[in-house]
Amino acid sequence: MRYLGIALLLVGCGAAAEPSDPPDQGSDPEDAQVLDAGAGADGGLDGALDLGAPDLGSVDAQPDVGPIPDGGAEADATIADATAADASGPDAQAGDVSPADNGAPEILSPGWIGGPCSGDGDCPFTGGHCLTDAAGWPNGTCTQSCTQFCPDQAGPLNPVTFCIDDGGNDGTGTCLSRCDDTLSPTGCRVGYVCLPEKRQGQGSVVRYACVPESGVPGRAVPAFDIGAACSSASDCNRSSCITDLPGGYCTQERCDVIGCPSGSTCFRFGLEGYSACLRDCTTDNECRQADGYACDTDQTCWYLPPPPPSCDLSNGANDCAAWAAQASSDFVVVTKSKRRMVLCDGVNLVQTYCVGLGSSPVEDKEREGDRRTPEGVFYIPRKIAQSQYYKAFLISYPDSQDAARGLAAGLITQAEHNAIVAAQNARTEPPQQTALGGLIEIHGNGSGADWTWGCMATEDANIDVLWPVLQVGDTVVILH
Repeated sequence: MRYLGIALLLVGCGAAAEPSDPPDQGSDPEDAQVLDAGAGADGGLDGALDLGAPDLGSVDAQPDVGPIPDGGAEADATIADATAADASGPDAQAGDVSPADNGAPEILSPGWIGGPCSGDGDCPFTGGHCLTDAAGWPNGTCTQSCTQFCPDQAGPLNPVTFCIDDGGNDGTGTCLSRCDDTLSPTGCRVGYVCLPEKRQGQGSVVRYACVPESGVPGRAVPAFDIGAACSSASDCNRSSCITDLPGGYCTQERCDVIGCPSGSTCFRFGLEGYSACLRDCTTDNECRQADGYACDTDQTCWYLPPPPPSCDLSNGANDCAAWAAQASSDFVVVTKSKRRMVLCDGVNLVQTYCVGLGSSPVEDKEREGDRRTPEGVFYIPRKIAQSQYYKAFLISYPDSQDAARGLAAGLITQAEHNAIVAAQNARTEPPQQTALGGLIEIHGNGSGADWTWGCMATEDANIDVLWPVLQVGDTVVILH
């Protein structure tokens, strides 16, 4: 088992939105309608990945390839039935992964860019022509050539479009549908998969588009760069950069569907179903050792973080005395800088525990994917008896102050702000899937490292002591 001091950037790390395309040439909105699923995209969960948890199981053509690299699904709070088996648990191997067309519609964008066709006559728009099934486009795809932008067309089944670099080296690209999870569970229609693509004529812009599962027909196979350094998706040959790892990590997404190039192995991370290729290795010198990567027990290059600061268990009684007047009769105080958690019965100290924090532990949490443990006065809205991490207490992050900050920064809508405030006033569970992040818990599986996406982890035996004492509504104070 590896303990990581930094976590994979899963779906939704609050990537900065780029300006929309000129409206007269085709829009490229950065809104909730469009599924930007994958590293550097919008819409994920902070609690979905606590890398460093027990190995779970790989996703590859062969179920027995090896364990997932420290991937775990911390997103227990998203499970409607807390007693249900975790879909990304120890038995989650290749056969458990839903195919790309699971629940996908046969038809999207009828008679328009991205819609099915058998010939050019099925694409009755200016410049419209059919990329046929025989040419490698399942059930055909209507398109038109583009130099940088594509037009959009209103309609209940029409996603926005994107001009991809089709590898033709002729100065023109191909217009395709962008992924849209409001129209399809997969973001695409049957036979197509949602993958990051570079814009024709503007390779620095990467968007998720619907392409055949076998890749864009006729385009050269990208050179191998899995595990290479990157600062953005456009730096990678497969347009996927795990930016939260030191120096970045070029990868290929959706490898559970399209596979990995030779020299890399596919792994799935968390409940979201995100999968990515990791570079194979046999020795550490095949990895970027200067950036902290080593050849791990799965024989893939992965980041080995430095050890966390030691746990300081002294003076915990002062925390109880300082907060008893504002807290429930039983409460806990976490002091991040000391990696310490104390259980209090009023002003009386009951017990002191060590904790591990988010893999970016110093600052207060601001947004989804920043890997920070939040600071403030919270309460427990729910207890999760069947957590992936033994047992868990959900924390009431985000709170009203977080909502005000997020609204002012444009991270959340007024409606989301109001829902968070209403939940805090009622002391119920606040919305957990906004751009502020959520699913922050106190859970088990050990305090030996800062390995979570923002949760506080301690030993299972400590959770057993806390479990009958702390109840829904009890106070959790988290200090710097």
